[in-house]
Amino acid sequence: MGAYGTILVDLEVRRVADLLPDRTAQTLTDWLKDRDTLTVIARDRSTEYARGSALDASCAVQVADR
Repeated sequence: MGAYGTILVDLEVRRVADLLPDRTAQTLTDWLKDRDTLTVIARDRSTEYARGSALDASCAVQVADR
């Protein structure tokens, strides 16, 4: 059984911003709390990412790919 992590990419500069150890909503929320300047979150359709982005109190707009 494999383990999954999360790669976070700054799409404006095309660079890896961080690597998270898992794909849980809480881990993403914790990471986002320290980054209140984000305005857009581009993510896949994972419900965990949607929940993690929504749990964060930021005003960032979520954009999900198809």
